[in-house]
Amino acid sequence: MNKLASHNVTSSKVKHKIIQEFHSEADLIVNENTMNLNKIVQATIDTVQAQLEQQFGVDSSKDKKTSGKLSIIYS
Repeated sequence: MNKLASHNVTSSKVKHKIIQEFHSEADLIVNENTMNLNKIVQATIDTVQAQLEQQFGVDSSKDKKTSGKLSIIYS
């Protein structure tokens, strides 16, 4: 194998390895950002739920079947 062909093979392997490492790190960042976003969304849902319960005098804790959704149970 000549030097140029050897260099191209090595260069391709290095590029492939760099791309794999980049994607792995990018996946971790995306996963962390997704988890943070999920926490923000859940906190927002909880806050809105509490405000609705306070405003309408309703306790939705009786119905846990609709977790993640705003549910109002009229007493």
